[in-house]
Amino acid sequence: MRKFKLALPMIAVAILVSGCATRVGGACDGWSPIRPTRADTQTMSDRLVEQVLAHNEHGAKVCGWK
Repeated sequence: MRKFKLALPMIAVAILVSGCATRVGGACDGWSPIRPTRADTQTMSDRLVEQVLAHNEHGAKVCGWK
């Protein structure tokens, strides 16, 4: 019983620390560059082109997209 009492706090700390170390997801998960097709670019408005470029430039800066 004494060994269990000594091990219990160490097990609790190990569980807490491992919970902090495992991170699921990130700020850039769910985001990706927009890559319009050639047909898309022929029908896109100038405003939409600006928005796609802004999105891709922001992603390149923040998420490291290439």
